[in-house]
Amino acid sequence: MVKSTIGNAYVFDAAFISLTDLVVSHTPYMLRVQDNLIGASDKERNITETIKEFSLKPGEYDGTLLYLTGLDLKGRHFLSTNDTKYIDYQAVRAALNGEGSHVLTRVLNLVALVETTDNKLVFGHKTTAHMGGLYSPPAGFSDHDNPVPADYFARLTVEEISEETGVSVDKKSLMYVGLTSGDDSRNITVVTYARVNETAEGLETAFTELNRKLIEAGDRVEHDHLLYVPSDPDSVREFLANRYTGVLNSWQGIHFENGVCTAGPEDIKRQEYGQIGNCVAAVLALMKQRCDDKTYANMVNEIKIAGVVDDVVHVNLEDML
Repeated sequence: MVKSTIGNAYVFDAAFISLTDLVVSHTPYMLRVQDNLIGASDKERNITETIKEFSLKPGEYDGTLLYLTGLDLKGRHFLSTNDTKYIDYQAVRAALNGEGSHVLTRVLNLVALVETTDNKLVFGHKTTAHMGGLYSPPAGFSDHDNPVPADYFARLTVEEISEETGVSVDKKSLMYVGLTSGDDSRNITVVTYARVNETAEGLETAFTELNRKLIEAGDRVEHDHLLYVPSDPDSVREFLANRYTGVLNSWQGIHFENGVCTAGPEDIKRQEYGQIGNCVAAVLALMKQRCDDKTYANMVNEIKIAGVVDDVVHVNLEDML
């Protein structure tokens, strides 16, 4: 099996409960990303302790993120958090990349799974400095100002879906799906879910109008196009295994054959599409709730065989903190 560029994907928690049952308890105290890494050996701790001067890419965000200090996943879900620096997070990632290590930071981020009324999961083609060129659901870092509200991730979900797709969602309708990660991103991802009141065609119209306004205003476009993946288990399995065949955006004429774009925008034609580890794990957390055990296990196995990830690790994060 070919070694993946993602490494491991992690599904720490999989549930399907109201997002109102996820509560953030925040203390505004700054901690270093490289302290209390998850799964680090002495060698890896030494690597991160001797980080050389690190610079962000032009235009890349630089601010304060949430740092996970504790969690309680019994009943209502409680996340205890402090603050940490984005530049420290990226420096740690850069130091660990190439080590083949399964080390995660305690930095929190968000993946918001979006499903249309005609049962399509939405993925955007990222144009950002971080993970650019890969496909991802709406997602965002936990940048914030203090104080941090208890419903922080509900507010962030509404914000990211609006900013990346152009559609609005009701905060009260949102669901919590789980906690995930990937060796490529090395953060802890809060996964949420929204079933928007739009068909794929309606969402594409809203997205096109959003990007038109952003371009006119001279603002950054988050995604240059969207894919609409049928949410049945077979289609999701084939997409996550990077071997989807079929049309995934009929309005832009985007077609894939065994994971290679055969029609669509010039910048993706004749190329295989790529994904992000914590986003693969985020979709798996959703499918774990929707599929029977056999179907889910087959999905995980096919993704591993395809070389998208080295392994899908199911482990209790509470035991690792």
